[in-house]
Amino acid sequence: MDFFKYILAVLLISGCSACRGVKNVAVFTGKTVAGTTKLTAKTVSAVSKGAVKTGKVIVSIPAGTTEVPLIRKGNTYMVKALLNGKVEVLFILDTGADQTLISRRLAKKIGISSGIRKQYRIAGGKIVNGIMAHIRQIKVGRAKIKNVETAILDNENMQGYDGLLGMSFLNNFNFRIDTRKNILYLTKNND
Repeated sequence: MDFFKYILAVLLISGCSACRGVKNVAVFTGKTVAGTTKLTAKTVSAVSKGAVKTGKVIVSIPAGTTEVPLIRKGNTYMVKALLNGKVEVLFILDTGADQTLISRRLAKKIGISSGIRKQYRIAGGKIVNGIMAHIRQIKVGRAKIKNVETAILDNENMQGYDGLLGMSFLNNFNFRIDTRKNILYLTKNND
């Protein structure tokens, strides 16, 4: 039961606008995310749906489920990714982030030079300026997504990581995090 309370707290803190628990299932909703998380011992299963997408998003994943190793730092999970087939990065896995988020420096490195200016509310409620753009391709393990919506922040303070892997990537999968093995399981949605 303590684990269940911990997951509920993480979901609430991470930006979900509503969260309720029924037995061993937590149901959460946010601006662009609606989902269900099932808790079994130390495994969290999340089924996501309803992401707002711009442009055509193409999901490429081998049949079945792909396993992605996670790097645990305290209560934070990190995941390695490859952007546009050439730049290796370390992302924080953030199921509370509506979009994937990168720094302006990284955007320049992968060839993103323009986008739509907008303001973003980040953790703690602070409003920051940024750009909404699309990353041509993000590969995590054997799973690839093309045309992933991303926020590029002007005032980033990222030390020890390159950005956040958010729901603009994760919503394309049924995903599960095994906290004992530190593994992210990704299965292609059947939508």
